[in-house]
Amino acid sequence: MVLLVHFPQQIVSKTFKFLGLVAFALGFALPLSAQNAIDSLKQVVTTLPADSSRITPLMTLARALLNTSPKQSLVYSSEAVQLARKAQLEKPLATALRLQGNVYMNLSKYDSSMNYYIASLKLCEKIDDKLGMAGCLMNIGNIYTKSLKDYDQSLSYYGKALVIIEELQDKKRIATIYNNMGLVYVEKGEPDVALQYFNKAMAIRKQVKDVAGMASLQNSMGDAYKAKKDYIQAVYFYTQSLNGAKEVADRLLLVENFNSIGEVYYLQGQFKQSVPYLQQGLAMAKDVGTKDQIESFYRRLATAHEALKDSLKAYRYFKLAAAYKDSMQAEQGSEQMAKMLSTLQSDNQKKEIALLNAQNEQRKLQNYISFGGIGLAIIVIVSGIFSLVNIRKKNSLLQEQNDEINAQKEEITQQKDILEAQSRDLLQANTQILKQKTEVEEKSKSLETANRLVLKQKEEVEEKSKSLEAANTEIMAQRNQLSDTLENVRMLSRIGQELTSSLDFETTFMRLYEYVKNLMAMDCFRIMIVNEQENVLEDTYCIEKGNRLKPEVISMDDPTRLSVICSKNKQDIFISNYATEYEIYFPTTCLLSTDDIPLSIVYLPLLIDDKVKGVISVQSYQQNAFGELDLNVLKNLAVYTAISLDNARTYDQIRYQSKIIEEKNKSITDSLRYAETMQQSMLPSERLLTKSFADYFVIFQPKDYVSGDFYWCIGMEDKTFIAVVDCTGHGVPGAFMSLIGNSLLNEIVKHKQILSPALVLENLHVGVQNALQQENKINDDGMDVCLCSIERISPMDTLIIFAGAKRPLLYKQQTAANFARIKGDNRAIGGWFKGKSGQFTDHELILRKGDSIYLMSDGYADQDNPEREKFGIEKLTLLLENNQHLTMPQQKMVLQQEMIDFKRNKSQRDDISIVGIRI
Repeated sequence: MVLLVHFPQQIVSKTFKFLGLVAFALGFALPLSAQNAIDSLKQVVTTLPADSSRITPLMTLARALLNTSPKQSLVYSSEAVQLARKAQLEKPLATALRLQGNVYMNLSKYDSSMNYYIASLKLCEKIDDKLGMAGCLMNIGNIYTKSLKDYDQSLSYYGKALVIIEELQDKKRIATIYNNMGLVYVEKGEPDVALQYFNKAMAIRKQVKDVAGMASLQNSMGDAYKAKKDYIQAVYFYTQSLNGAKEVADRLLLVENFNSIGEVYYLQGQFKQSVPYLQQGLAMAKDVGTKDQIESFYRRLATAHEALKDSLKAYRYFKLAAAYKDSMQAEQGSEQMAKMLSTLQSDNQKKEIALLNAQNEQRKLQNYISFGGIGLAIIVIVSGIFSLVNIRKKNSLLQEQNDEINAQKEEITQQKDILEAQSRDLLQANTQILKQKTEVEEKSKSLETANRLVLKQKEEVEEKSKSLEAANTEIMAQRNQLSDTLENVRMLSRIGQELTSSLDFETTFMRLYEYVKNLMAMDCFRIMIVNEQENVLEDTYCIEKGNRLKPEVISMDDPTRLSVICSKNKQDIFISNYATEYEIYFPTTCLLSTDDIPLSIVYLPLLIDDKVKGVISVQSYQQNAFGELDLNVLKNLAVYTAISLDNARTYDQIRYQSKIIEEKNKSITDSLRYAETMQQSMLPSERLLTKSFADYFVIFQPKDYVSGDFYWCIGMEDKTFIAVVDCTGHGVPGAFMSLIGNSLLNEIVKHKQILSPALVLENLHVGVQNALQQENKINDDGMDVCLCSIERISPMDTLIIFAGAKRPLLYKQQTAANFARIKGDNRAIGGWFKGKSGQFTDHELILRKGDSIYLMSDGYADQDNPEREKFGIEKLTLLLENNQHLTMPQQKMVLQQEMIDFKRNKSQRDDISIVGIRI
């Protein structure tokens, strides 16, 4: 994790601009390298007097050394602070204090760093230096992130800094704050939120062409992907950051990237790969002097060697890590200041004693000259000369020590000033607390008054409660009256749920019969169903006096049937005594006898969307057998019955249609499986491929049973031809195209003896156009092709001739660090509008034994995951590159597992074909 600190100006460009001006003024040219420029600036600083003119060069030199040699930077920044304070220059002093804080940050001395930032912030607020205030706020936020792990405070300080920077419209510093806020979210375990901030920052970095900023940001993005456990992406971004850090000579960023890459390899279980990165980073961290990084490297080297079963090295690194951790904790202890003062007093006493001894020696020399003889004087003079030389050397040493003491006193004075400022702040805080206490006491008095008012209101509420009790008693009586009705409603609801949940109407009818039999006194229960095609009522479900009657059919044109009247007119029929009420329905008919006929009759239509589906009826041989309540219950049941009947009919239709679809699907599936067998038989046999290539793999995964992709192989003379072809579409249409393509390739190479891959593609293009009659029809079907001829020209060398129609060839040479790609021509095979000029091109390539080539369709790279992210050709290339040490069959297993992990439950969107061959 690389938290970016705020600099008062653009460090690199302005530092070297200043170097150029100084060099020009002194009459010599600026050195070409950054180190030479720093050396030249050191010489310039030594020529300047110890006054305010020296401050700006000192700070420029300190900034230039900040990320390469923080210890040297500390010397120059400390002198700049002393000179600015002595000259009482407030803005340079604020800048120098902030720079001193940055140096201590890089040296992992966070307490000292925080003190200097606070001192700089107070001074910036005093002189209204907004840019300086924003820098201090951002750097304090960095300490809360890195040392104190208080992420809410970090975000608070970053937010305050961002408000100021956005007001100043400083794009580079806005990007810096976005970067640091993103790192906080990485630490909080929210990498997706972090990446949103990193992407905002990267857009700005690219816009302003900030190479150093982009390198640091790539390290941060690596941290986010590491948190997401996407280690491939993490290594990619760390490597990009490593290259950028080398370009801008940022040694701290180099250290961070070596540490991060080593950690990612460790997390993947690649312990051997992690050790070299950790060792390189450790060496550079020691040179730079960042103790927290050194401790981290020792700890990770210990765990890596422990995983490698090298107990001796693991133990040694664990001891070193523990020692560094104890050292850092000791440096940050509460006794640090007392120890410093004690040491300073002891040094002062020793130096005062040495000074007195030197003065005594001088007085002795004077006495010898005054009272001794000439000979003795000569001896004493000679001795005195040597003594004076020694005294001058001692005085020179004492002067240097006094200068060091003065520097230490200056730092103690600064820390004393900081402590005094903090004491003033505490006094102000205590005053504020006393003020708040007074306010709380006043609010307490107000609360007592409010409580008395609440008690009074409580008494009023109690009185009203008594009135409400009387009203509740009356309401309970009414509630009891409604309970029977509600129980009936609940019962009907339960019955309705049971009736509508069944898809078998015979079961529904029997349940309904049992319910109605228990609810009312009836002799006959029946349900008749409308058959619109036959124009009849099917009286299929009928039970009379406990016996199931045989089904009968009633014509819808029979005017003498109450069931027909009910159905055709959508009319409820409710008869209490048929003997007296039949004339209402049959005025022209004379009723001869009432013996053996029901007297109480109810017919209700079964309606769905105002359409009659049938009729429900209950009948009794007694007069007035059914009341108004029975009629209402039966109406409710009629609604549920109509729904159940409609559901049952729909279900029967679905089952019938499903059976038809199942039979058709079986027929289609059988045909597709046969077509799959035919297409598989068209593909090159394993025997042919094994004979042609010693180490190879083929991934052939159709989206459906049959594929629009196919691979093709044939041996001609001393050459072997291999191709991967991606036809328009997939499934059955693609499979037809694959048959055409396979047949044409066999004819062109085997029968016509055309052996140039480019000419093979030209003939294939014409063949597809002719086969599909594309000259006369608007038809753009075609295919993309990757075609190679392979010819062994010596025991170690193989000639590859490649031609491509919109498909590339990937290859990896053992002597090369990365994969290479040869693009195919931007022409497809076939298509009525494909009238592009130019021929297909042969590309010749000589590969050594052990090199690899890969031919593929676009299916693997175009596959997406549930987040709609494509796998991509770059990720595929990196995956192949990272697994070159494996055999081709092992690479196939890696590719297949990687695709399973990537797409998860997402369906395959296209046919996938890849052929890998090791020469």
